[in-house]
Amino acid sequence: MPRFLVLTGFSFHKYKTAKESEIRFAVEGLQRQLNTANTSLQEFQRRALSAEEQLEQLQRDIARARQLEKEVKEKNLLIGKLRHEAVILNEHLVEAMRRLKQESSENNVDRWVLMPIIFIRLSSTLCCNAYPPSRHAYHPSHMPSPSPFTNSRLMTNLLITFLNAPRGDRKRYDTLTVMASVLQLTDEQKEQVGLIRRAGAGMMPGTPGAMPSTPGWVTPAPRKSGELEYPAEVRAFHDFPVSM
Repeated sequence: MPRFLVLTGFSFHKYKTAKESEIRFAVEGLQRQLNTANTSLQEFQRRALSAEEQLEQLQRDIARARQLEKEVKEKNLLIGKLRHEAVILNEHLVEAMRRLKQESSENNVDRWVLMPIIFIRLSSTLCCNAYPPSRHAYHPSHMPSPSPFTNSRLMTNLLITFLNAPRGDRKRYDTLTVMASVLQLTDEQKEQVGLIRRAGAGMMPGTPGAMPSTPGWVTPAPRKSGELEYPAEVRAFHDFPVSM
């Protein structure tokens, strides 16, 4: 009897130990699964939070994109209006430049073309008359009149020089100035041909100033032999070869 009890107690202890070991092993397995589940849960929570942040940023970007799209449409409309206005302004500018060029051509070019004709008509009178008395106190006998051929040759040389000079060259104005001085034009006549402007209208573009009112600087100076000597400006045109 006692031996049986001893064997029974030993078997029960062994059975209990085995059960405890099995339970402990199961608990450790469940604990590992729980830890893994907690780790996965934290990872999913982190991903969910990141997705929410990305969603919010995407929503803000969409709102900003819509605002920018609206602004782009408004800017395109404004650009279209500005282009239309630019085309209109360009047409007005072209028309204004055309009218300005036309007026400039009528006021300046036609005047420069007509001036040689006016000078030729005036020179026809000079060819038949003597120079007016000089400002120097010389006796009329000491101031012989130039011959009509000399005056005609001088005006011809001046006219050829004017026509050969390129348009816009200062030499054209200088030539016309010498012609006006040789013809003894008054200030009123110079205003009529356009060499000087009327009072208050300003000077002509490209001219150094108004022409002197007294043209004595081109008046021939008498030599000792009694012949007339023209100034250097006029002698240069006398020496200009002319094919007759």
